Amino acid sequence: MTTETSPLIDAIREKAGIGKSAPRSCYMPMSDYHAHPSISKSRLDILHQSPAHYKYSLEHPTEPTDAMITGSVFHKLVLEPDTFEDEFAVLPDGIDRRTKEGKAAWADWQAENAGKTAIARPTLVDLQGMANSVHSHIRASSLLSDGVAEQSLFWDIKGYSVPIPVKCRIDYAQARCLIDIKTTVDARPEQFGRSCWNFRYHVQAAFYSDAYKFVTGEDLRFVFIAVEKTPPYAVATYMVNEAMIEQGRREYQRDLEVYAECLSTDIWPAYPDKIQEIVLPIWAQDEESRNGY
Repeated sequence: MTTETSPLIDAIREKAGIGKSAPRSCYMPMSDYHAHPSISKSRLDILHQSPAHYKYSLEHPTEPTDAMITGSVFHKLVLEPDTFEDEFAVLPDGIDRRTKEGKAAWADWQAENAGKTAIARPTLVDLQGMANSVHSHIRASSLLSDGVAEQSLFWDIKGYSVPIPVKCRIDYAQARCLIDIKTTVDARPEQFGRSCWNFRYHVQAAFYSDAYKFVTGEDLRFVFIAVEKTPPYAVATYMVNEAMIEQGRREYQRDLEVYAECLSTDIWPAYPDKIQEIVLPIWAQDEESRNGY
């Protein structure tokens, strides 16, 4: 394959600030990481739907959703609790913004917490319960010790029609494995396995594992800590097996092939124009067989 770059990829690489420099690992604020233009696994998920969806998402950025904000709060409570108050502020109770006094109190609170993300107290109570459950879980707490939280990795993937600048942010890295924390409705193996498929966690596991090995030279196993969103905030830990990693690797590599082609041609297609056959997913067909229909 040729490694000539297109003007578009050159612009992305220049903005990314890595160009032809060596791969790197560093800590940076989450906002800076998200602003970095290298492609991430979450962006690959959008591209996986279609290149047109990916291009639209870049051209029409949106504000963080409530789910994104609560996810950031939860990760901060679990991984970096000492700096929680630097980034987040709990919305005050008992302020009636319809009154003169209430408006003044609200203005004071906003001034005191300028630049911080506001979080409602009931939401914080739930998230603290989830974080406490992780910290009190014997296996999960041991996984989150003697390591480094929130490492950002940047590197170029070559071998496609153009080199591709990519990034990832690892929740926690320690000597034995890489750890990612997931919130979920149901942390039991079969149910969380479906979440892995639906949200492409297998792709994340492969993408992050390969990134860490490329940047640091260390080949580590990948572990998920799954914590339920509702009381009693049950926790389970799962080691990703090699078959799951291999499937995730094949999927992200196919995504990158599509991405490289789009960058080279500046053509970002949506869905095929032809009429396609629709079938039930395999798990639905299997469920019918199990129920004897």
